[in-house]
This record gives sequence, structure tokens and C-alpha cells, in this order.
Amino acid sequence: MGLERGPIAHVRDTLSGAAFEVRSRAIVNAAGPWLDDVRRLEDAGSGTSVTLSRGSHLVLEPDGDWGAAVTIPIDRTRVAFAVPWAGNLLVGTTDAAFEGDARTIEPTAAEERQILDEAGLALELDRLGPVRARFAGVRVLPAGAASTARAHRETMLSSGPLGMVSVAGGKLTTYRRIALAVLHRLRPDLELHRIDRRPRPLPGAADPDVAADPLRRRHPELEPTLAVHLAGTYGTLADEVIAAGPLEPLADGFVEVEAQVLYARAREWAVSADDVLRRRTTLALTGRDSDAVRARVEALLAS
Repeated sequence: MGLERGPIAHVRDTLSGAAFEVRSRAIVNAAGPWLDDVRRLEDAGSGTSVTLSRGSHLVLEPDGDWGAAVTIPIDRTRVAFAVPWAGNLLVGTTDAAFEGDARTIEPTAAEERQILDEAGLALELDRLGPVRARFAGVRVLPAGAASTARAHRETMLSSGPLGMVSVAGGKLTTYRRIALAVLHRLRPDLELHRIDRRPRPLPGAADPDVAADPLRRRHPELEPTLAVHLAGTYGTLADEVIAAGPLEPLADGFVEVEAQVLYARAREWAVSADDVLRRRTTLALTGRDSDAVRARVEALLAS
């Protein structure tokens, strides 16, 4: 199918309000919790293809150093975990059916109690430290399972009457495999004769333990902790971040610096404080997105 004969998508820029028509060879619906909503834009009679499961997590400040992850069997279908992450301990998760607007999901007090009780089956709760942050997400699972815990976790592809391909399920860790499956489904539409399956590193990919030392040699003014942070977050792209702006911490005791906000705006499409605090850094997910920090990020984005 030539580009000039492809489907038309009507899209709206939520920042400016401007509306556009975009013609493409193919349309892929990867809307997550809103998958069926998008399917019904193509076909109002589309049924329900997925079920949603809510999962909540806690971020704890551990007492002492934690060097290993722990998996805790709960029953025949569920496990809990405690994973060292961003200088904290990530503990979870819950699994329960969810209905409603995924944009408003928040952990409940009952879920927090459940997570701590399940962690206490294998860990000493008095060593877990205080809860620094809480967050929840929504999983997209195939419809029809008796319970969300028993639902299959595989990726499902489907095609609508106008040719839109919908992608349901999957995990962030398998996104490349999912993309390959979608490309194979769209080979006739995209006129692909060969799909390159060779593994390629992501931009900036590097062993952070290896990348930090040459970064400090190139930038001797860097504090050791900042060099480790930038190398671990950006890999070989850390030099670009350093060139983006001041290396002043966003707040006392923070390793994150102003240059990261400016780099996110210039190179990572960040336009809002949440883009930086929640999606480009771990500041929100670790409970460090105070009003003062948010105001400083907003000022840097507007500068």
C-alpha cells in the first residue's frame, strides 16, 4: 500500500489544541489501558478485548545497605519482591481487578498494609525503614481470565476492520520483541522485504561502572557521586547533559542537577514538570517532588 493510499488519523495537540490529519501506511494502537477506547474509534461495535489489573508499590528507605533482590512466594500464582532501586528498596506488588480512569489510580491504605504484610513473610519489617513514596499502575491483560492473577501475560496482536493493529499486554523489558512482532504483522502494508533483527545497543548504552571513570577524566570538576549518577543514568551521553547547563543540585542533598532538566527539555521532549519529575528522573517515584522542587523544575523549563 503506497503512502498516498494509507489510512488517515485525526490527531489533536493537547498543548496547543491544534488538530491535524496524518496519513500513514499503517496505524498501531499501543494505548495501554485505553486500548479498547482507541479500537472503538475505528469500530464503534468493538467489544472488550482486555481486562485491567492494578498494581501498587512502595518505596522504602532501608536501614543499612541492601545488595540483593528478594522474591517471596505468596501463593501458586503470585510473588512479592523487594528490590534495591535508586538508593531505596522497591517493594510490591498487588494484583487486583481495576475499573475506572487509569489516570487517577493511587495506592490505597489496604494495599500498603498488604504489601508490608507480604514483605514481612521473609524480611524483618523493622529493618525496612519508613515509606518514602507510593505509586500504582495498571496492567493490560487478555480478557476472559477468572482472575487478574491467573491471566496470561503474553502480548496479543489484533487487526481492526480498517487495518489498525492493536497491541495488548507485554512488558517494558520485552518492547523490542513486541516491536518485531508488530513489524512482521505490517510487512505487506509497509512493503518490508527484510527486517533487521540484529541486536543494537540503545543510545548511550554503557556499563556505568566503566563509564564513570573516563567521564571524570574528561570533566575533573565533577564530584565523584555526580559522575557515577550521570554515567549510570545517561551512559556515554553524559557529556551532552553536562554541556546542557549548570551542574547545581535541584535541592540540598540531591544528586540530580539543573542540567538534567535542561537536557530533558532540549533532547528528551520534556514540556512539563511531571515529564521531568516522573518520566525522565526518579524524583517523583522516590517521593522527592516537593512543591519547591517542582517550582524549580517549572522555572528551568520556562527559561
